[in-house]
Amino acid sequence: MRDRKKGKAKLKGRCKNVTPSPLGDQPCQDFVSYYEAIKVKAKAILKFAEARSKSAETKKEQTRMEKYHTHLKLLDKDTSNFSDAKLKGHEAVDE
Repeated sequence: MRDRKKGKAKLKGRCKNVTPSPLGDQPCQDFVSYYEAIKVKAKAILKFAEARSKSAETKKEQTRMEKYHTHLKLLDKDTSNFSDAKLKGHEAVDE
């Protein structure tokens, strides 16, 4: 029973007589590489999100400008000889 408890404690790292690691207190190189890779990936995701946000704003502005130009073209159009139905349709698009 006692040996079993010592074995479990040793596996969990709670043993009093733990032999020091040859690396000392430094983390394993695999873990360091993993965390560096995660940091690079996180930075890339942030850059992508910023670029996508900027692209969405640009597209929104472009759409707004297209609507504005369409509105200006409709204002310049001569509507004096339009029928009532065609005039209503023109005004609906103009708004």
